[in-house]
Amino acid sequence: MAFSPNRIHVGPCRLFVGVTAPASGAPPTFLTHTAGVPATGTEIGLTNGDTVFSYEATKSEIQAEQFYAGVDVFLTQEKCKLTFTAQEATVIALKTAFDNIGQFTDGTKEAFYAGSGSGAFACLKQTVVVTARQRVNPAKYLLIMMYLAYPSKGMNFPFSRTKPGMSQVEFTALADTSRTAGDCMFQWIYEL
Repeated sequence: MAFSPNRIHVGPCRLFVGVTAPASGAPPTFLTHTAGVPATGTEIGLTNGDTVFSYEATKSEIQAEQFYAGVDVFLTQEKCKLTFTAQEATVIALKTAFDNIGQFTDGTKEAFYAGSGSGAFACLKQTVVVTARQRVNPAKYLLIMMYLAYPSKGMNFPFSRTKPGMSQVEFTALADTSRTAGDCMFQWIYEL
């Protein structure tokens, strides 16, 4: 195999929520965009620092009395997360970090109110898309879409005289059971 340093990614990304997921299948229909912007959804806004996508497939070994090493392995759990620091205090950015909230905008203010009381509430679940321009070909992108993700960390918003207030946001993907098996959590696309 030849080395391919042009495939080393260096550069920022843009984040979108509420993007319409493409059709499922094996393989699925892949996310489309125009210059890194999906046709639907809303951009989260400015971020600070790294945006980190992680996927982990946890496996367990099957042990047998006749061998000291495992004799086979099976999948026990999949985890997929996206973490970033939202810098803009906009409705879209803050709504990605809050869950079970009311929101009000009237042109003079953007407000949130919260507290579920003792009733049940529906957790916010939505698509999350990452688009990142390739450094060696700015017309091509690296794209990631999580089909069904929820904000999985609480909200912290620091106030400081010397630093901008920013919010840590984490999305965790669920299996979208309406999609084809093998295409339930995310798609990762590197355009050639």
